[in-house]
Amino acid sequence: MAFSGNNYSFAEVIFFFVLALSACGTAVSLSVTNSTTKSSAVLLRVDQSGKGDYKKIQDAIDAVPANNKELVFILVKPGIYKEKVFVPADKPFITLSGTKASETVITWSESGDIFESPTMTVLASDFVGRHLTIQVPLSACGTAVSLSVTNSTTKSSAVLLRVDQSGKGDYKKIQDAIDAVPANNKELVFILVKPGIYKEKVFVPADKPFITLSGTKASETVITWSESGDIFESPTMTVLASDFVGRHLTIQNTYGSGGKAVALWVSADRAAFYGCRIISYQDTLLDDTGRHYYKSCYIQGGTDFICGNAASLFEKCHIHSLAEGTGAITAQRRESPSEDTGFTFLGCTITGTRTAMLGRPWGDYSRVVFALSYMSNVILPQGWEDWGDSSKQSTVFYGQYKCYGPGAVTSKRVKWARNLTAQEAEPFLTKDWIDAKDWIRPVPTTFTRTFNAVSNNVGGHN
Repeated sequence: MAFSGNNYSFAEVIFFFVLALSACGTAVSLSVTNSTTKSSAVLLRVDQSGKGDYKKIQDAIDAVPANNKELVFILVKPGIYKEKVFVPADKPFITLSGTKASETVITWSESGDIFESPTMTVLASDFVGRHLTIQVPLSACGTAVSLSVTNSTTKSSAVLLRVDQSGKGDYKKIQDAIDAVPANNKELVFILVKPGIYKEKVFVPADKPFITLSGTKASETVITWSESGDIFESPTMTVLASDFVGRHLTIQNTYGSGGKAVALWVSADRAAFYGCRIISYQDTLLDDTGRHYYKSCYIQGGTDFICGNAASLFEKCHIHSLAEGTGAITAQRRESPSEDTGFTFLGCTITGTRTAMLGRPWGDYSRVVFALSYMSNVILPQGWEDWGDSSKQSTVFYGQYKCYGPGAVTSKRVKWARNLTAQEAEPFLTKDWIDAKDWIRPVPTTFTRTFNAVSNNVGGHN
């Protein structure tokens, strides 16, 4: 035996838990049944009075060896256990049992990210819980998870990889986690990045689709690099794979104003970013090709800092210009009227340090629309420029619809800019503009720790 304990016989075990919320909140609940042919187990006893083997539930779980192969029965004596309980992926075959659910209570009070707030988290296979109350006693509205369980085979399930610089995750570097995803992957992969400053270039190759890269708070999960030069060589982060999602990350290139320095290059179809901060000076976001969705992001730069030829919707984003004169926010590169590309800014906020232009045409048929957005006085009255080529004035599509704020006044805009009617603006006002209904996906609700087609890809690598 890998560790000592008492033998305990049992037949079938049943999982049961109660979610107790005293006010509104979002909670995950699940019931599971499980059985085994083995008839004996190692017994560990948890008793707050000190009469058991451990006083805390987590201490008993921590005592189970990594890669355990024995049945382990943790008997929890009645009491209110104010602790977060975590069952890691390398500790299977655990049963956690009270004697009566109403008398054996695991409780914690925390709201926020669904992967950080759970009172109890189960990543290990072959887990059984019985006769327990697992609760989040929230006193106000919030997002709270009582129990987070993995190993679902539904379509909303994803493989979970954890990145933690302290070594407590599966990997210490973000790139190492991406490298662990099999080529031509067909499964959803959720890479959870713990808070920290990650000084590395991140590259998501075209043969690794369906990856979500998520922090818990953008200001605390920072991917940073400092490099200038070719726009396809300098990016801090490059996404070439389809169906990519970025959440709650800061992606920055700290080179400064001395040259082209891309923070994020996206050249893939069906990419979405939520609550991210994308920061540099020139060419900050190279929004190159594909259909993209940016929601509640902060994007900062000074010159052409949102550029490329993607079809993209920026919804409720904060766009902040560092320009000190006529620096352009956008440089869209649509090159022919047949290309269904362009940038739409919907319900955004435009601010800056001094003065800036809304955009200039990188491509002859450049297309940009600002709709229902606030523009501070940083936006110059003329709004747009033709990049020194007057022939583009007749081919570009630069539109504005029901924007407001001191910088939104259209009376002094260049004559070739458009003040759109409701009918003209309509195609740009919904996610249909990027066919989002066909590919935008919610956060996975359940997680597994292994790839179906590839074994030994996950875990134990630091």
